[in-house]
Order: sequence, then C-alpha cells, then structure tokens
Amino acid sequence: YRIRDKQSFFTLGVAYQNALLASEQTYPLAQNVKYSFNSLLPNAMFNYRFENKANLRLFYRTNTNAPSVNQLQGVINNSNPTQLSTGNPDLKQDYGHSLSLRYGATNAKTAQSFNAFLNLAYSNNAIVQSTFIADKDYVLAPGITLFRGSQLTKPINLDGMMNIRTFISYGLPVSKLKSNLNFNAGVSYAKNPNLINDVKSFTNNYGINGGMVVSSNMSEKLDFTLS
Repeated sequence: YRIRDKQSFFTLGVAYQNALLASEQTYPLAQNVKYSFNSLLPNAMFNYRFENKANLRLFYRTNTNAPSVNQLQGVINNSNPTQLSTGNPDLKQDYGHSLSLRYGATNAKTAQSFNAFLNLAYSNNAIVQSTFIADKDYVLAPGITLFRGSQLTKPINLDGMMNIRTFISYGLPVSKLKSNLNFNAGVSYAKNPNLINDVKSFTNNYGINGGMVVSSNMSEKLDFTLS
C-alpha cells in the first residue's frame, strides 16, 4: 500500500514466508527430521524531501533466520571429551526487527554534504549457544559421559539480542589543494544473551570509530588519496 504527495511518500507491505527443513539421520539412531516454519513479515518505509533538497528516509523491516538441520538434530558430538556439543530439536527460528533512519543533505553552491545513519536491530528467539559445565559425572547416553569439569553446549532460543549502529559524515571542498575533505564518525553497541548453567546473562560490546579522507584529482596525470 502506497501514499504519495509532492514531498513525501509512505509504503506499507507484508510478506508470507514458509521455510522447510528436512534431513535423514542414520546414526546413532535412524530418524527422519522435518520442520516447517511459517512467518508473516511486515515492512514499512517513509521518505520526506525537504525544500532545501535534503532527504529523510525511515525503514522498518522484519526477517527470519531458520536453524540449520545440524542445529535441530539431537546428536551428541563427543569427538572432544572435554567439550561436547549437541543439537536441539525444540529450536524455533529467529525473528528479527530492523529500524533504519537515513538523512542526507547537499549544498550545491558550496559543494558541502552531510549524511547521518542510524540502525537498530532486535531479535526474538535469537539462536545462541548455551553452556553446561558439569559439577559431577553425567551419563548423557549409552557410552557417552560428561565428566566433571567438562562442557556441553547446545543451541537455544533467547530474547534480548540487540544491535545499534550510528554513522555520520561531513564533506567539503578545499580549493587550495583542489581536493575534497571528508570527516566521519560512528558508534556501535551490541547486546548478546548467554546461558551458562541455566543462568541468563548479557554480553555488552561497544565500539567507536572515526576517520578523515582527503581526495584529489589535481590533473589528468596525478591524483591522490590520504586517509
């Protein structure tokens, strides 16, 4: 569905998605695995053009990430006796939301430009690894023992995974150098859920970046870029 006028337009849509995973397992037990995931994926976009030719655009999207067949199979991998792993037949697919904001402005008279970007992503039922550290010996299956101090990992679904990214840039000409000068900077943040011995926690990661670029075409035979 779309609405439009001279300076702006708005769109709204929805998609239906079906994901089918199937496999045939022969060891250690004969078993056929078949999963079907159904999803409705809405999306929206708003765009506005200002009188000074600056542009603002807002996106909203949804997406899914289905578990792999290996993640769904409940087969214990004991090739490393201190770090065992297994799949999880009860896994659901990851359902993600993404919101993006972009703003751009250019002054044709001065050749200056400014751009800003913001992205926010959040996941429901994110597929992450859980870890169980044995405080004693556990018999997991005939012939397979999780010894004290060893780890068993398996994929699970957890809410709360989030990512935020920002980026801004400003450019202007430098006539004396016959060059363009550009400054940029950004901040990022990631929040990831974890589960260790049935205790949920979060890992937080922060990042800051910045830069400067000078680029020039001084003549037909000479150009340079300094960053």
